[in-house]
Amino acid sequence: LLFLSLLAPLKVAAADRKATISAPAEAQKDQTFTVTLGFSPKADTRSCNFTLQYDNQLLKYVAGSASNVSGMSGEISIGDNSPLSMVLLTLSSASADKIISLKFKVLKEGSATIKVTAASDGEQANTVSAGASRTIKLVAPAPTTTTTTAPKTTTTKTTGPTTTTASTTPTTTLPDPDRRKPA
Repeated sequence: LLFLSLLAPLKVAAADRKATISAPAEAQKDQTFTVTLGFSPKADTRSCNFTLQYDNQLLKYVAGSASNVSGMSGEISIGDNSPLSMVLLTLSSASADKIISLKFKVLKEGSATIKVTAASDGEQANTVSAGASRTIKLVAPAPTTTTTTAPKTTTTKTTGPTTTTASTTPTTTLPDPDRRKPA
């Protein structure tokens, strides 16, 4: 009887997970920033997908910037406009919480919200709640300052009467060695 209980398959408990999103609170116009998507809590993840919604007038996904940060082997397939859908396909399961990082470029000043509208972790027994969002304040670029040093100039001002003096260069007459003195 003990032997049979050791051979019985182990049941893995299903996980209730939430999609997560992390991004900076503020980003500058014409600059890029990174968004990381994942799940909480950390649990077995097989293949996963996310759908993001954001304002295409304010943000642009930087094509080719998606990277797998999960530690799982696999390829990322991704679109290029909102709603932005991405899938990470992997052959094995791993315990992960941070999955994909992406870069966005700020097109205009304002306030942009990136929202996870759908998510799955590839584990059929798990329940994944979407709805995570992050609002980023999009600001003008920091002003650049240039410091220049002016060349030094000296100004002399003379006041009062002006006296003009003529000067001559003194001359010296030396005896000519070829000339003889009179006797």
